[in-house]
Amino acid sequence: MPAPMLRYDQPHSEEWHEQASQGGESGQPAATRSPSTSPPFGSALTDIACMRGPLSRVRSAKDRKGAIMKLIHLLCNLISLTSSGLLLMLLPLFALAQAPQINSIAPRSGLTLGGTHVTISGFHFDSLASVTIGCSPLENVAVLGDTKIAGNVPAGLTGPADVTVATSSGNDTLSGGFTYVAGRPAARNALRFDGADDMVEVPDHPALSIMGDFTVEAWVRLPPSQDTATYTSPIVCKASNNFTTTGNYWLNIQNDDNHLVFAIGDGIGGYQVLVGSTNLGVDRWMHVAAVRSESSLSVYVNGLLENATPRNVAQRPNDAPLRIGGVPSMHGSLLFLEGVVDEVRVWNTARTVQELQDAMHRSVHSSERGLVGYWTLNGRRDEQTVPDSSATSNNGVLGTSSNVEGSDPTWVTSDAPIRSKRTPTRHLSATVSDE
Repeated sequence: MPAPMLRYDQPHSEEWHEQASQGGESGQPAATRSPSTSPPFGSALTDIACMRGPLSRVRSAKDRKGAIMKLIHLLCNLISLTSSGLLLMLLPLFALAQAPQINSIAPRSGLTLGGTHVTISGFHFDSLASVTIGCSPLENVAVLGDTKIAGNVPAGLTGPADVTVATSSGNDTLSGGFTYVAGRPAARNALRFDGADDMVEVPDHPALSIMGDFTVEAWVRLPPSQDTATYTSPIVCKASNNFTTTGNYWLNIQNDDNHLVFAIGDGIGGYQVLVGSTNLGVDRWMHVAAVRSESSLSVYVNGLLENATPRNVAQRPNDAPLRIGGVPSMHGSLLFLEGVVDEVRVWNTARTVQELQDAMHRSVHSSERGLVGYWTLNGRRDEQTVPDSSATSNNGVLGTSSNVEGSDPTWVTSDAPIRSKRTPTRHLSATVSDE
């Protein structure tokens, strides 16, 4: 391992220069500096910084001897510094100060109006100074350890924008890392659940009783005060009376830390649970997804992988309804979500991170491959039915029946960052002449 090199970089306020020695025996230039603050760390570093030229410039034996003695003096001073521990204490400060490094941002696009919640992943974010998207600072910034930063994208102009992270040790830029898309959030509704008894119930359907690969995803917004009396808040669940013995899949939130939880069951007492690592926070829209593949279980928040584990449970079909906002506990009682939910989707494929990121901010078409359940939750205020916009057309109801009841969630205006799907149009023109 090479020996560390300590360099003193002078402040801009100091001017170092050489002047001809007045009365020097050899006529060699003597290193001096304009009178300002002296360099730190003692005279040894001052002498090192002021040295000019190799020893070959000294022409007389007397001067060579003097130069050698001066070099010995400098080395002794450095040894003294080292033995006193000062130099050894300073070296780690230089070695540990590392510039930030951006690896990715998710999602990679959002509306020009701003407000898209993003997570930046990389390294060395602990001494964060600023984050900018284009020329504007990221809003509501939260440093999630040394490797993640979260925040809301400011308004911007259509097109790609650079993402820059600056810390006390330097900065890094992801060129064109975020793309602004023209448009406004679709005028839409969502459902608010009261945490007491509200839920949506979707009848059983063979397409929803999945034994192979699948993906469940939704947008969720939690209230400022989360009830921690119950240990979980369900988003989507397919189980009847007891998840332990009848569960197929379950996506929910732990109330004590707002972490995402994904579980699958074999319907005869065996189940497997995977927990995410990010606090979903309150009063902000978060996209959550759970993926079961042939070999693993994975959970994602805002298009970023939170956690993954090898799969060790084989699912079995069941005839239980699919519920949004309500779930049977492991003890048989129902648990309920307090919060707002939008755009619930179930796929019979293991969606990739690229597919999740590309579709999370837009509505999807009923014909997209693998879509077997799609409840946009964009119904009318007087509507009791919760339409399924997938090809399955398996509509649900507010509460447990088509009648108005106390367990019905409430239709509310949604400001989730979702664009409506648009059909491209072409304008054709023709010119007819007599020639």
